[in-house]
Amino acid sequence: MADTAVPEVHCALASCRTLDFLPLTCPHCSSTFCRQHANPDAHACPQNPSLRTVERENLPRDGERDRVEVRDLLPDPKRHKARENDAATRDPAKLELKAKQTAALAKLRASFGDKKKASGPTTSATTAGAAKPKPANPALELMRLKQRAVPADPRHVKKPGDVSMVDRLFLHVSFVDADGTRRGDEKPVWVSKDVSAGKALDLFADLFKVSNVNNSIADPSKILSLAIDQDPPIQLVLSKPLAGQTPNGGRAALLRGYAWSA
Repeated sequence: MADTAVPEVHCALASCRTLDFLPLTCPHCSSTFCRQHANPDAHACPQNPSLRTVERENLPRDGERDRVEVRDLLPDPKRHKARENDAATRDPAKLELKAKQTAALAKLRASFGDKKKASGPTTSATTAGAAKPKPANPALELMRLKQRAVPADPRHVKKPGDVSMVDRLFLHVSFVDADGTRRGDEKPVWVSKDVSAGKALDLFADLFKVSNVNNSIADPSKILSLAIDQDPPIQLVLSKPLAGQTPNGGRAALLRGYAWSA
């Protein structure tokens, strides 16, 4: 029987020490942290001198309720909005592309809404004020995913034992086309934890039988990117390990032509 034990790990940040069943591993110092402190900036990673050091007085202290959120550490998506709008008004082709991207983004957001409706309560008893169902247990959901997941790398299909259970990253993966429509079903897969996000993108493209032209074309409407599957999606850095950017048991999305803000 597959090893389904889920270790109890505390956040390595001394001022936090939160018990987390789905910890994230820092790709630089290899320590494990909760979601709020997994970003190198959030725990002042000593092994990543190229990133801005987070001042200790700005980190959450024991007893404080406010914590650093991963979304707060990401670049401001509106930073270059004014400059992009000015360029679009001068270039009709860019204006048309922007309109198409906006429409695709609206469809993508709608698909997230459909997922929430499908997973949420729909019975008349619930709408009448009955108690809402308890949220899913992350540890139990991970166990179920481990039982269903298949290797994304064809090399491990015939020899899945080449990678031990503790060295696997389990994910739900979806594909969202350039028009914002989800294509096919969500796939439960696993990859080796040492795989980069770029390699994972190639594997997932093959899995969904999607044409991958990232290395041969510059058309932004055809470029594939990989992201954490949420609203809004969080872009993953292709040169870094996938395991350090998304939690075990999480959801990833292969996106075509998504208009990422600078």
